[in-house]
Amino acid sequence: MRKMGFGEKWMKWMEGLVFSSSMSVIVNGSPTKEFIVERGLRQGDPISPFLFVIVAEGLKCLINRAVANGDYAGFVIKDRCFLDVLQFADDTLMIGDGSWAHLWAISLQQGE
Repeated sequence: MRKMGFGEKWMKWMEGLVFSSSMSVIVNGSPTKEFIVERGLRQGDPISPFLFVIVAEGLKCLINRAVANGDYAGFVIKDRCFLDVLQFADDTLMIGDGSWAHLWAISLQQGE
């Protein structure tokens, strides 16, 4: 997120939302004492779609860089349309030859 231009204040907010939350459970109509939740986001958390979009955008940037470097090749349709990734809702489909080299090429873009 830093490479995408998010500041330290924003990073602290996200860290607080993801890693420092607490909840309680309703038992027989009454809430229990709050307890700390230690493992990331929970199913149905309203911030999940927002964070997914940020992560998806970061992945797309890595793929674009790998394509520009010639390390990743997508798929060309009738010499007019180039596909390297399709994203819809919470699904991501990477288009290519399915080689480990292409996946490693995307992973290695993080260091640049």
